[in-house]
Amino acid sequence: MNGLFQLAPEMEAALPVLLRLEQAGHEAVFVGGCVRDLLLGLSLKDVDIASPAQPEEVMSLFPGCIPTGLQHGTVTVRSGGQLYEVTTYRAEADYEDSRRPSSVAFIRNLEEDLLRRDFTINAMALDRQGKLRDPFNGREDLSLRRIRAVGHARERFAEDALRLLRGIRFASVYKLTFSHGTWKGLLASREGLRRIAMERVGLELDRMIGGGGIARAAALLEASDLPAYFKDALPGWQEAKMRFSSPESRSELAWRMELASRLGGADDGWAALFLLLGLDEATAAGWFDRLRYSHERRDRLIAILRMHSKLVAAGWDHLSSKLWTELVLDEGQASAEHWLEFMEQAEKHGLHAGLLTLLEPSRLSVEVAERYEESIPALELAYERHGIGSSGAIVDPAEAAAKCRAWLQAMPVRSLKELAVDGRKLQIELGRLPGPWLGPLLGRLLRETAHGKVANDEAALLAYARQLTDGEEQTT
Repeated sequence: MNGLFQLAPEMEAALPVLLRLEQAGHEAVFVGGCVRDLLLGLSLKDVDIASPAQPEEVMSLFPGCIPTGLQHGTVTVRSGGQLYEVTTYRAEADYEDSRRPSSVAFIRNLEEDLLRRDFTINAMALDRQGKLRDPFNGREDLSLRRIRAVGHARERFAEDALRLLRGIRFASVYKLTFSHGTWKGLLASREGLRRIAMERVGLELDRMIGGGGIARAAALLEASDLPAYFKDALPGWQEAKMRFSSPESRSELAWRMELASRLGGADDGWAALFLLLGLDEATAAGWFDRLRYSHERRDRLIAILRMHSKLVAAGWDHLSSKLWTELVLDEGQASAEHWLEFMEQAEKHGLHAGLLTLLEPSRLSVEVAERYEESIPALELAYERHGIGSSGAIVDPAEAAAKCRAWLQAMPVRSLKELAVDGRKLQIELGRLPGPWLGPLLGRLLRETAHGKVANDEAALLAYARQLTDGEEQTT
C-alpha cells in the first residue's frame, strides 16, 4: 500500500493554499471526506484542509478570509475563486450533551487530530505530493467495505451521538458493513440520541435518503431502531418497522427501495419511502414537522402522497379526463403539479411502471411475482391489482401520468383565480348580498367550466349563473 496518489482536480485547484501555508513554515494536508472520496474514485463534494497553523496565523496569510468558526480553529480561505476551510489541528475533551466538547486545544500533531474523528474512513490525510497519512487503517477498511470507529466506538459515539446516524449514512451511501465492535457500540449508545436536536437529526436523514442508498439506510434504521431514541418520536415508526417483519417482505422492500434510490434528491426519496412503508399523509406530515423540515417541503410531500393514493384507489385503467379534472379541482393545481413532477422524475430515470408498482405498498408486484416464480393464483392476483384494463392490457402508469399532464394543460380553468367572473360580479349581476350561496355557486361554475360545459367567458358565466339561480329564494 505504498506509493503516491494522484490528486483530484479539485485538490489541485487548492494547492496554492497548501503551498502558502508550507512557505510560512506550517504543515498542510487534505483531510476528511475529500480523501475518502478520492480513494473511492468518487467526485469530491468539498475540499477541506488541516494545518497546525493557528487561526490568527492563517488569517494573516490570506487577506480577506472568513473567520468561520474560530472557537474550533476554522477559517475559510479564498483562492482561485473558490472557498476552502482551513482548520487547525485540535484535540477535544469533556463532551457535553453528547454533542459539544467543553474544551478545545490546538495542537501540532496530525495523528492526534485524526484521533478525534468519527470513523477510520474519515480519519485519513493526504499531503500535496499525494502521500497518504493513515494511522488507523482507513484505506484497508475502505477496501474491505467496512465502517469502523476510530479507537473505542462507545467513546466516539459518546462524544457526539449524531455519529450513530452518520455511521448509518456512510454505510448506506458507500455500501459498507459495520464492524462487529462498532455496531455493538452503536446499539449501546442509542440513548444519547435523545439529547440531539431534531434539526441535526433531520439533516442527517435528508443526506441519507438523498444519498442513493435508501434500501440499506431503511434496513439499518430498522435493525438498529434508532428512530425510537430520537428526542421527538416519529409517529408510525413501529408500524413502519412491521413492513420488515418477514424475510419475504424484507426482500421485497429491498428490491423496491433500490429502484427508489435512482430517483435522486431527498424529497422524491422521502415520497417513495413513505409510499413503500404504507404511511399516510398525516404520518408523513408528523415526521416532517418533528424533523423541522420546511412547511413548503411538507406540503409538497403530502400532495404527492394524497394524489397518488387517490389515483391508485381509482385504478389506472379507470383514469379519465373527467376523473383527473375533478382531482385537480379538489386537490389544487399545485398538488397536481407536484405529483406530475414526481412522476416525470421517475420516468426520467427509466423506472416507469416498475416504480409505480413500487409505490403501491399494498399491491403485489407483477415483476417480483414472476421473478420469484409465484404460484398461478398469486400471479393472477398480482395482475389484477397491477391495473389491467377490460382489454387485458396492463395500463402503464407512466403513460397515464403523461396523459394527466396533457389533460392539465388542456383544462380551460384550474382554479377560481382563472375564472372570468368573481364573487363581486355575481352579486351585482344577480342583485344579491354576500352570503352562503356564493361559494357553492362559484364552485359549480368552476367545475362546469373546467369540464368544458361552459365557456370561460364573463357573459356566458353570468348567464349560466342566472339559469342556475332562477327560482331560488333570494336574500336582497
